[in-house]
Amino acid sequence: MTAKKNNKAFVAFIVLAFLVLGVGIYATLPAPEVPVEDASAVVTEEVVPAAGVAEDAAAGSETAFAETPVAEATSETAASETPVADDSGFDLEAIKGERILGNPSAPIKIIEFASLTCPHCADFHTQTLGQVKAELIDTGKAYIVFSDFPLNAPALHATMAARCLPQDKYYDFTSELFAEQEKWAGDANYIVYLRDKAATYGLPADRFKACVENKEIQQSIIDRMEASQKMWQIKSTPSFVVNNKTLISGELPPEEFIKQVNDAVAAPAAAPETKAAE
Repeated sequence: MTAKKNNKAFVAFIVLAFLVLGVGIYATLPAPEVPVEDASAVVTEEVVPAAGVAEDAAAGSETAFAETPVAEATSETAASETPVADDSGFDLEAIKGERILGNPSAPIKIIEFASLTCPHCADFHTQTLGQVKAELIDTGKAYIVFSDFPLNAPALHATMAARCLPQDKYYDFTSELFAEQEKWAGDANYIVYLRDKAATYGLPADRFKACVENKEIQQSIIDRMEASQKMWQIKSTPSFVVNNKTLISGELPPEEFIKQVNDAVAAPAAAPETKAAE
């Protein structure tokens, strides 16, 4: 009996020794290389605490945000007279500037808040924007300011790439990303799709990599998103602000969207709040 116990103890010791040796060898193996940093470290729910963002692109549901009222914020970035470039050679002020579709002198200003991985945003761009453009933008009645609202890492990287392109390529590039959203938004290798697609618009692979790894570009997009959410109380994507006074939320048919825009323009501005006399 004692011999059997000793044999069992010896076998257990050998197994344990092999386990310890295996763990030690695994710990010394080099980490695999990736084309850009881990997506989960780029944009997560924790990165944007003010918005409380959570998106499920596959489900296609609207995204609810926490309300965080702020007295004053801005969703627009003014362009600097003197271009400022970082070590990578990007014109940061141009990258941070507004992206506009239409004549900015038009009487109706529509700010669109959208994420490139949001299915409802894709539906707006593929099913509604064409008629909106024909009736409001091409006629000189309105213009759209695209305010990026990326809700996950693929959307953030796509937004960064779009802004690193020449400004006149931004709309065409993002329109194609919306049209082909199912091909890349849920793909673990989305970065390869974005890299190759950006190259067709004039952003070579090395510049793409420098762009999506640029911390200042990344932070400027996140800061703008947080400020916009606080200022306009955005609770879903897509959302639109008409003439800096009226919020329109959700995906709407073209006729209904145009009606709501016109109604917003015709509506009187809200009277300023006054403090009651004590």
